[in-house]
Amino acid sequence: PADEYDLAGYSTGIVDKEKVIDNRTMQAGDIVIALPSSGVHSNGFSLVRKVFDVENADLNAPVERLGGKSLGETLLTPTKIYVKPVLALMKEVTVRGVSHITGGGFYENIPRCIPDGLCARIEKSRVRVLPVFDMIAEAGGVSERDMFNTYNMGVGMSVVVPEAEAEKAREAEREGRRATAQRKADLEELGNLKKAVKRNVEAVDGTWRDGEFAKKRQAITAKLKELSECKSADSLGRAKELRSEIYDATDWIARNSPARAGLAETEHALAALEEACKSADAGTLVAAAFRKAGQACQEGERQRDEGHYEEAAGEYAAAKGFYETAAKEARAAKAEGFLEAARTYAQREMWSNCLEAAAGALEWDAESAEAKRLKETASAEVAAAARAEKVKQGLEAARGAKGRGAWEECLKAAEGVLELEAGNAEAKQLKGEAEKNLKPSILLKATVGGREVKARVTEGRAKGETTPVTVDLEKGGRYEFAAEYEAGGKKYAGQTTVAATERGVTEATVALAEVKEDEAGRTKTLTLPGGAKMEMVWCPAGAFMMGSTDGGGDENPVHEVTLTKGFWLAKTEVTQGQWKSVMGSNPSEHKGDDLPVERVSWNDCMEFCKKTGLSLPTEAQWEYACRAGTTGDYAGTGKLDDMGWYGGNSGGQTHPVGQKAPNAWGLYDMHGNVWEWCADW
Repeated sequence: PADEYDLAGYSTGIVDKEKVIDNRTMQAGDIVIALPSSGVHSNGFSLVRKVFDVENADLNAPVERLGGKSLGETLLTPTKIYVKPVLALMKEVTVRGVSHITGGGFYENIPRCIPDGLCARIEKSRVRVLPVFDMIAEAGGVSERDMFNTYNMGVGMSVVVPEAEAEKAREAEREGRRATAQRKADLEELGNLKKAVKRNVEAVDGTWRDGEFAKKRQAITAKLKELSECKSADSLGRAKELRSEIYDATDWIARNSPARAGLAETEHALAALEEACKSADAGTLVAAAFRKAGQACQEGERQRDEGHYEEAAGEYAAAKGFYETAAKEARAAKAEGFLEAARTYAQREMWSNCLEAAAGALEWDAESAEAKRLKETASAEVAAAARAEKVKQGLEAARGAKGRGAWEECLKAAEGVLELEAGNAEAKQLKGEAEKNLKPSILLKATVGGREVKARVTEGRAKGETTPVTVDLEKGGRYEFAAEYEAGGKKYAGQTTVAATERGVTEATVALAEVKEDEAGRTKTLTLPGGAKMEMVWCPAGAFMMGSTDGGGDENPVHEVTLTKGFWLAKTEVTQGQWKSVMGSNPSEHKGDDLPVERVSWNDCMEFCKKTGLSLPTEAQWEYACRAGTTGDYAGTGKLDDMGWYGGNSGGQTHPVGQKAPNAWGLYDMHGNVWEWCADW
């Protein structure tokens, strides 16, 4: 696939010709020794993926048969490399043949190193089959022969040695495994040692870097560099020595850091005291103390840099005493000066100046009760004056906006005043006037052929009123209006929808059209209880042949029926959304607001009609409306698949109303979707 690739690696080598392992010296009686594998290695994974269904299996769950390892961890165990074990074995015994057990398992790999005329006899009971291979065989129903012909079964390489050297070879192999395990353990210990040292150094990394601290850190840096070069198991001893030396240095830093931190805090405090004395303009009052404190500080710095922290602390303590004595008197004098100024400003009711002077006094004497009282009084007076000024400006802005007819600006200004002074009578009056002028409303008019007429509103908030009429609305709402008008023996009707998005008065017009009472297919929209809409279609008076010669016994005989009055019929079945709007529940099995309501009884339907002021059609009215002036079996296109849902195309469920073709009068689903109740059943 795009943006993906496979990574492959390989290695090559050379061997002296006389050291090549071939089978020329192999003879009957030689012993085949097994070198253990680490797992499946890299063969037979197509079968592994299939039998374990790795796409859906939980590869992270521990498996008891696998020694607590997960299946994923077991399958991904790296392939064991046999270079070192085989080379070590060759130093101890005569190796006459080597076979790498890869694809093809025992049957195809072991014979490759055996000369013609000889064969290998494997003692199967001595093969230490790994548990993962038993699981593969069981999960896939794989025969034992196929397993030994596909996988290494726990033997990654076989080595052929003379019978006389077999025991020596086995001991050499075991010793090699012990040495390998020890090297692995040493390398693991080396890695853990480096991690521990790193954490130990990081623990003191943010501490001091001056004086003796700097020397210790330089030593740590050098030893860390040497430690990073310890990468083999043979270097574990030196790594332990370096760890000990680094720990000695970090321990020294950790022990002395608190003392150094204490000195730093003292130095900071001394600097602050010195600055306080200077800024207090204490003059000769603190000159002697400054001189003595300066001398003590210099001696303290020398002791600190030499790592003599206790001596340095003593010098700093003396300096601090000199500074504190002078600073206390200097701060008191400074605070009294500000306090005297604050008293004077308070007497003159110059509250901003008083606030500034009291704050200055508290800077020099934070506990002065008189300064706190003066600051609190001045703050309240300043805030009150600022609030009164804002109220004044807000009222002026509201009055000006009212004069310009800028009601939104007037409302905003008045509300701002009331936030500052909730009981302000003038602001309340201005706010009320603005809200009244900003409330959305429409001037509803009616026209016939573009000419305005006085029509009667039949639907909407102004129902019963005569246009033109002003109607208050709520911002963001949608409103429907309908109106009627009669003149010259003709009747006109129309409707419109208004979205209340603007403030103030806007115009809306209902364009009226002549109503032809007997015109089939004309429509009107009803608003049901709960707000749902229902579109109705007019069915004019007329006659038709009712019944069918092809239907059941209750449809015979075919006879003429005359309807002397027209009637309104819903354009579609009653939907679940309409039913919920009126009844507050939905008994349907197949849910969806645009699906027809079902699982309702005749009595349920009569209750719906009672709440809406509607009625069920008679059977004659229903069949008359269904035919819509046609005489064939299926009104409309004449094809049942086009006109309705039934057993042959519905899939055994209801469908949203109005998806099939309408009949000639614009009525939908008359030929199928759900059964429909009639007034006379």
